[in-house]
Amino acid sequence: GAVSVKRRVAPAAATAAAADGLLAVSVRPRRRYIALTQDRLLFFNGDTPSGRPGRSVLMDIPRQSTMVADVKKGFLTLTVQLAVDGQDVGLKLVFPRPTRDDGEKLAAEIPAAPQPA
Repeated sequence: GAVSVKRRVAPAAATAAAADGLLAVSVRPRRRYIALTQDRLLFFNGDTPSGRPGRSVLMDIPRQSTMVADVKKGFLTLTVQLAVDGQDVGLKLVFPRPTRDDGEKLAAEIPAAPQPA
């Protein structure tokens, strides 16, 4: 899911301060491969030495429990917000420019969440 920058930077700053600046923690989103089947939305590790998807499934969400809440096209990214049944916080997927078309295809395959009147 989405984690604010403040929540990501605070532990990194605390770690650097505790190590007297000898250790720096990188704060960046993790790369994931996404597969959409008839039944599920599957997430695989994308930070492998080979650059290929990892073998184990990191997370799977039933497809019927997932809806697109919002799609925003930025200059360098496409952001897709997913609403998942039973979860208070949605899932934010950020597609960099080279994979923006894949993000648009994924968003088109998942039904849109009903908009409040």
